[in-house]
Amino acid sequence: MPKKAVVAVPRDYLAALEKKVQDLSTLIEDSAIISSTLDFNKLLTLVMEKAEKVMNAEACSILLYNRGTNKLEFEVAVRSKSNVENIKREGRP
Repeated sequence: MPKKAVVAVPRDYLAALEKKVQDLSTLIEDSAIISSTLDFNKLLTLVMEKAEKVMNAEACSILLYNRGTNKLEFEVAVRSKSNVENIKREGRP
């Protein structure tokens, strides 16, 4: 019977790897949800919610480039967890 090797892995390293695996699994699962909608505003909101969750962010925003004004404009912003606010073309964070 072959001998089995024992590998020592630091606990914090293992926890970090498990977190990364969970984050990637979440992104894969969420990609199916995101690809299921053709509504652009709903898509932006979904992307924002998922990015906020994975990055554990306190605030996020998506800015879109307006060719007419040559400026970036806030399209969707998250000010706090699960608080998505559509701020279309008002130019405020």
